[in-house]
Amino acid sequence: NDLDGLKNGMSTAIQNLQAASNAIEAITNVLEQMRGLTNSALQESSTSVKQDLATQFNALRAQVDMIVDDSIFNGTNLLDDPTTTLTISFSATNATSQLIVTAANLNADGLLVDNAASDWAASANVLVAQSQLQTALSTLRTEASNFGSNSTILNTRLDFTTNMITTLQTASDNLILADTNEEGANLMALQAKMALS
Repeated sequence: NDLDGLKNGMSTAIQNLQAASNAIEAITNVLEQMRGLTNSALQESSTSVKQDLATQFNALRAQVDMIVDDSIFNGTNLLDDPTTTLTISFSATNATSQLIVTAANLNADGLLVDNAASDWAASANVLVAQSQLQTALSTLRTEASNFGSNSTILNTRLDFTTNMITTLQTASDNLILADTNEEGANLMALQAKMALS
């Protein structure tokens, strides 16, 4: 059935978006940890402690890339390549009835978060990192909102399609039931004719 196929496609797409949203949440948590390191570095006077904080910062930055790499669902990664699209059809007969979800580039480079410059020897380097993190967190909020809106659209269309399947199934069952009643009445009429003859 075409509608069942569309329903399955929408369900899979919702899971794609959920995987992306989960990854965005994880990336946000990592960036918040990185921001905490920058705050500590600004309050620190020891060069060796700043270097250690910078090393931790770089390790967390690498985790952002790993989270993005691991956010694949059903062969699609919505967080690593903005040229990737996920197309979800809502109708088997109307090719324009669809939703196209565009991926984002949310790895560290895509978020424009650089490694800790000069091991944060100067406060200016730390302030640059803080500014980059602020912009990156804003980007993540925007992308989370985009994926959330698309997920809402898909859930609405999935509910509509599920209800349509139920309506069509009920109508089909009523037709079959009507035919059975008619055939029963015809059989009784035939039996009555045979009995009279």
